[in-house]
Amino acid sequence: MTRKPRGAALPPTEQLSWDDVRIFAEVARRGSLIDAARAMRISVSTAGRRLRGLENTVGGPLFDRLPNGLAPTALGRALSDAAGRMAADAADLLRQATVAQSAGHRRVRITATMTVSWFVAENLGALLEACPGVEISVIATRDPLSLANREAEIALRMNRAPARGDLAVRRLARYAFTLYASPPYLAAWKATGASSLADHDFIGIDDNPRTAAHADWLERVAGAKRYRARLSELFLRRQAAADGLGVALLPCFLGDGDPRLQRVIAPPPELVEDILMLVHDDLRRLPAVRAVAEALVRLFKAKGDLLGGRATRR
Repeated sequence: MTRKPRGAALPPTEQLSWDDVRIFAEVARRGSLIDAARAMRISVSTAGRRLRGLENTVGGPLFDRLPNGLAPTALGRALSDAAGRMAADAADLLRQATVAQSAGHRRVRITATMTVSWFVAENLGALLEACPGVEISVIATRDPLSLANREAEIALRMNRAPARGDLAVRRLARYAFTLYASPPYLAAWKATGASSLADHDFIGIDDNPRTAAHADWLERVAGAKRYRARLSELFLRRQAAADGLGVALLPCFLGDGDPRLQRVIAPPPELVEDILMLVHDDLRRLPAVRAVAEALVRLFKAKGDLLGGRATRR
């Protein structure tokens, strides 16, 4: 029997680390080392080290480092499908384990944008009452957390569902936005004799791809020269409008529910969006997940007029 000499290189498949493959699959899916590290809850330096480890194992670079992100090399493209299948199989194994232990699975994580998370949090008492014994977590993030990778059990997303995946998708409600300002600000604005919408001072939205549609609409209406400030978060824009600093674009459920604010115009039809609920097929059989999903359906139906900008002021 021939013994392998000490220190001899092993074939690549014998050296592969699952952690290295997992970070590669996540980077390939997101196109960003930072986003992949955040999703996997590891540091960027650790993610970079694992990616370099896999590149050393397979014998070449997997991504070209570009100013705006990472682009897969020919080798990266050749390996990404296999890595994705490995990640999907691992996620499927974990989901099946969760289903098998469903009797003790009483925590349900809901991921949504900041605005939808705010609405859910406003009605959290009703949800908890409808799902006794279930611990509900609300994760407010602009990042599209993966249901397949068990980053959440239920996702509430705007307008568009993923093109693939074993997901049950249901439209919950229509979601309207419009411009709001404080009554003192509007009174002072009218006293100047101004009449055009573009004559207002606007509270702008920060530059972020996930808010680009709203930012583009506001840009067309306002023009950058009229911005008094750009604020990244919804609660900051609401507070600025309530303080009389200008006009802010807000979801109708939030603006109509604030006595410090008044509508400037009716909700523009082009800003009305669908709220979709996504649940993975494997997980929707869990009693706790099913209870929360059904409670969300009832909640959004009951509040449909408010969310769609059709309700009177609360």
